[in-house]
Amino acid sequence: MKKVSVIVPVYNTSLFLDDCISSILDQDYKEFELLLINDGSTDNSLDICNKWKAMDSRIRVYSKTNGGLSDTRNCGIQASTGDYITFIDSDDYVSKNYLSYLLKLFSYSDKCSITTCNRQMVKEGKLGHKFNYNDKNGVMILSRSETFKKALYTQIAHGAVARLYRKEVFDSLKFPIGLKHEDTYMLGDFVNSDEIMVFGDEVGYFYRINGDSIVHSNSTNRLMDLVIATKRFGNLALACDENLRNAVICKVIHAELSVLSLIKLDGIEEKKFISEIKQDLRENSSVVLKDREALKRDKIAIVLLKFGGIKLFRMVFEIYSRVLRNE
Repeated sequence: MKKVSVIVPVYNTSLFLDDCISSILDQDYKEFELLLINDGSTDNSLDICNKWKAMDSRIRVYSKTNGGLSDTRNCGIQASTGDYITFIDSDDYVSKNYLSYLLKLFSYSDKCSITTCNRQMVKEGKLGHKFNYNDKNGVMILSRSETFKKALYTQIAHGAVARLYRKEVFDSLKFPIGLKHEDTYMLGDFVNSDEIMVFGDEVGYFYRINGDSIVHSNSTNRLMDLVIATKRFGNLALACDENLRNAVICKVIHAELSVLSLIKLDGIEEKKFISEIKQDLRENSSVVLKDREALKRDKIAIVLLKFGGIKLFRMVFEIYSRVLRNE
């Protein structure tokens, strides 16, 4: 049997960590190692990790000074000994057949290095949004260009989680240290490393919406990094297929609208960045409005900005986001 390395970066998630670890140990596929990488937690997360380590020989615990999510994932990759790697965030949990299902998806193509299962949002115990990967018989098999296109139109998830990677994918790839939105940054590299990507519609990964999470931080640097990462992803997509130019524009505008809805309006650096975004919108918004696959959310946002101004746009966008989070 092939061995899977399950890498869980841990940082101050003591409230959810037991659920996460328990769901991993309950897998129906037993040939795995669980690497718990403590990233300088200041709560009792490390104690929880060590408690579980004493109960199961498949668990290894590493503790290091705080270096961020990318650094922690890289440490896990370096310590891994499996044939495959998967990442699970320490405040999330997985289904009983998470590993076996992801492994099964490799049988659909011998050219595949990464498989993906569906993921579903969890907020206050209630299940919410998930993606649609049901192309045929609950499975979607995509070429490199098709995967880029789906990602550009936000039809597949960008995260590093809910995927299973052949270990050799990381022979030449590392997560970028110091850059936020590392998942968007890395997705293009993952797509380029695979001739075929296989997506399964079955939900195997459940991610919690946590208001304190770094994922939902709205610092200026983090928001600016989103645009940087998205543009890099777009450039990689164009290098693969020049016919994706309109899709790239739609994706960049999507990121810029998200930033515009959240960024502070009064700082010098922020005003400069907002000015650049507005210029980009003036030049490219017509592409989004004419594109049948562009998100309706983005088309409505562009019209709101044009006729109602930024304050009305931000007010409506906040209401929309609140409704989406509660779905």
